[in-house]
Amino acid sequence: MSETINGTPPYEQAMEGVLALIRRGRFSCGDKLPSERELTERFGVSRTAVRAALKRLAGLHVITLKKGSGAFIAPKRPVRVLQKAAGFSEELSATGSTPSAIVLRAEVLSPNDRVSKLLHIDPEKKVFLLKRVRLVDGIRCSVETSYINRTLCPDIEVSDFSRISLYNVLINKYGISVSKGLERLSMAPIDSDAAQLLEVEPGTQVFKLEVLATEQFGAVVEYCEATVLPNKTLFASESRLVDESKISKVSLQW
Repeated sequence: MSETINGTPPYEQAMEGVLALIRRGRFSCGDKLPSERELTERFGVSRTAVRAALKRLAGLHVITLKKGSGAFIAPKRPVRVLQKAAGFSEELSATGSTPSAIVLRAEVLSPNDRVSKLLHIDPEKKVFLLKRVRLVDGIRCSVETSYINRTLCPDIEVSDFSRISLYNVLINKYGISVSKGLERLSMAPIDSDAAQLLEVEPGTQVFKLEVLATEQFGAVVEYCEATVLPNKTLFASESRLVDESKISKVSLQW
């Protein structure tokens, strides 16, 4: 078996070999890679190096390792663009993925002080709470809890959000076009409830996303809190110049 070549450790040689196979189109999403023995022979490195390479590639979400079955090319992760005023379903549909949802709660209730301030509504006003598990191609990827400014969309609770998207209802039933999204993204350990819903171990590191969505005239439509699995979703950011004189009160009072 080969040792370090030109300063490249054997496990990195194996990584580069697997990546080259993928780049050449030899394998597609979901395909099984050759066995460790075959990769060992193909790349001229030890089985220990191959295992280290596969573990590293799994950590990078290039492949998935299934105990007793082997290594498989990981499905492509959908990209959610921060600052882009598009809903989950709309973004995923544009990439060819199939979004779906499991509705956990859909009810009208009184908001707490923080939510009423974020939505810029009187505390006595009711909001519509919508809590869902979001899926991409049938795979659970996030838990989202949305608080909707019901004064802008009365009776929104009668819609079936297991079949249709929130933003679809807002535009088609109420003529509300979400024109801006203010978002805050961080990493944190997942809580036990979300871990159970997303079928991962408690304490797994996840994205925590908060969103304030406004409509075309500047009123806040939605405040959303989401727990997102990083191995199921990629986030990107658009660079843009901002006129500070036009920064809304929403962003200043977050």
